Amino acid sequence: MPDRIRFTLIEDGEDVRAYDFDTETIQIGCDPSRGDNLMINLPQGKTHVRALVIRTDDYVEFEVRGGPIFLQGSRLDEGDVAELNVGDILHFGSKQGPKMRFEHAKEAELVLDDVADWGIKPGKKKKKRSAAAEDDLMFEEEVDKYAGKNIWQKYLIWYREKYASFAQWRKKAARIKYWLGLGQMVAKKAQGFVGIGLALGAGAVGTYTQYTAKAKALLDADKQTEKAEIAIEGEKAAQEAQREIREQMAQCGCEGAVAVSSSAIATADEVLNRFGDDKTLNVDRVYFWPNKQSVSYTSLLGGHYNAAVKNRTTLPKTINRVCSASGDKERMNRAVKKALEYNLHESYLFVPFVESYWCELAVSHTGPRGMMQFTRNTAKAAWNLVDSSQADIPPYDWTAHRDWLKALSRQRGYRGYYDLLANCKSTDRAAYKQHFYPGPGNDKYPKRLDPRDPRTDWQSSTDAAVAWLAKLHGVYKGRGWGEFDAILLAMSAYNQGEGEVNSWINLAKAQYKRDNESALAFPEVLGGAVKKLETTKDAEKQRQIKEG
Repeated sequence: MPDRIRFTLIEDGEDVRAYDFDTETIQIGCDPSRGDNLMINLPQGKTHVRALVIRTDDYVEFEVRGGPIFLQGSRLDEGDVAELNVGDILHFGSKQGPKMRFEHAKEAELVLDDVADWGIKPGKKKKKRSAAAEDDLMFEEEVDKYAGKNIWQKYLIWYREKYASFAQWRKKAARIKYWLGLGQMVAKKAQGFVGIGLALGAGAVGTYTQYTAKAKALLDADKQTEKAEIAIEGEKAAQEAQREIREQMAQCGCEGAVAVSSSAIATADEVLNRFGDDKTLNVDRVYFWPNKQSVSYTSLLGGHYNAAVKNRTTLPKTINRVCSASGDKERMNRAVKKALEYNLHESYLFVPFVESYWCELAVSHTGPRGMMQFTRNTAKAAWNLVDSSQADIPPYDWTAHRDWLKALSRQRGYRGYYDLLANCKSTDRAAYKQHFYPGPGNDKYPKRLDPRDPRTDWQSSTDAAVAWLAKLHGVYKGRGWGEFDAILLAMSAYNQGEGEVNSWINLAKAQYKRDNESALAFPEVLGGAVKKLETTKDAEKQRQIKEG
């Protein structure tokens, strides 16, 4: 019996009914005239929400034919395509619409007529709010609290909210101070028991003294932790207040106001969305480099974020290629699988995009090659982690390869070398292989373009690169850095080499007078790179440091 596609209707958190289909292509919607397999009742005003689900041996793809449809809370409109995974929740028509869970069944408990319409009865109606309550909710959601107020009234509203927030923080600080005081009192009482120990003998005295010392050490450690938490909360509150004040000044056109760019705010939000669990992370905190330039995580990443948002050429082409079932989706799937095996953060999946637009044709004038842009030395170390039999890395003439690829891009009508990489069609790869490596390929490693060089094998390169990134990540996590800094340091070491990044760290420790290297934030580590740049005379080395 062939595999079937199953959706389960969920009402009020309970599984109501499973719907199975044995066609390769099914449609889910609410318009019987269109021949849908499954007809569902949608929210008022939503009458043509339809979806196309295509099953192959490797994946299940979901395309919206009339939206909206919400997948795991994310809105999808007509033409949007997503991959369905087991357990994914779909809402049809709105977030309050019929709720169904996708499953991939091996055997069917219920076989439906594949051309029939099946109605879904609405579940139990939830208690509705009164009209007045609905009006209140509408008022809360839609009315601007600053509407009709002058600038001073607006500032008064804002100030009261900030003061209330500060009062909560102050209350928390007072509570922490109380517990610290209580801990100190307990420590003093514990010391008093030493006198009793003298009466019980030298052995007892030693025991009580040890316990007292341990108690005091624990209390001191807790005290330092609490102090650090209070300092972090206070600094974040101050930073947030400063940002609010800058925004208010910019809105009212006050003298000396500094505008906050939308890209900076968006960058900060993106970082906090992915790394907000790290309570010590303050993306807006300002650091100063040896050249007196002020930087923050936001300012360092903001330019890249803004460029990605504005990218209308290489970025969409690359994403469509590696995320499309008809393109190179197996590359993304393999990278995701390997990242999960090593428990790496999703951020590392951007490395092959930054390095080569996910294309093994990429070459560099400094020697790196292939989709993951390995140098010969790093490639040897990386393949020794996964398959030492492939660790013999040959040289190649990067100038001839780069010139030929540029000529091919002009011949094929691409907008330059990087547009060629963004498209990276199988015909381009075949032409490259035929020109530089005609004849039989490598039977053992058929993915290679260069039969001798594993760097030109996207599959093997993915395995080696993820293993190497996992090693680097473990190094910096093991040395005490938090998740976000460890990722940025590992990516820098991947690009520059671990030894180069270590030299930046040592210079930063001296520059910022830190005894513990993990106390350095990543912008300060880059401050070490700036310091090294001041004393570097070689032009090529300067270029490499700036690239890093």
